[in-house]
Amino acid sequence: MVIFFLNLLPGTFPFVPKTVNSFRDYIISKESEHEIFEGVLAEEMTFNKGVAGFFARGTHPHKEEVEVLLRLPGGMPTTYIDRSSTNGTIFVHAGKDLFNYHAQNKSTNRIPTQLLQWVHDEYDRIQGEETNA
Repeated sequence: MVIFFLNLLPGTFPFVPKTVNSFRDYIISKESEHEIFEGVLAEEMTFNKGVAGFFARGTHPHKEEVEVLLRLPGGMPTTYIDRSSTNGTIFVHAGKDLFNYHAQNKSTNRIPTQLLQWVHDEYDRIQGEETNA
């Protein structure tokens, strides 16, 4: 994952950290079920070896309509899909590299494989739209 501090991608803004008063400020919630996080427990994204805050600590604000997948308390989106700012797809996660969630003996082990499958499926979807246009 890349954390950027400049407006490098259309429709996104630099990282904004969450104001933290308690470990509860890092609790991840699923906005909706999505194939990337299917079967992944929000609690296991929130806590790693009993400590919260490794998964996400803020947001990259957005201006266009996006599909929010995960949030921090207060409604702060940490992970979203933007299909409106460009002719393609921008996947934004304001946290740890999602491809590094493996060998933890937790439901988060599913994330890398499911994310990669989603990337392939999204590519196929975009190619199909271009073919049908």
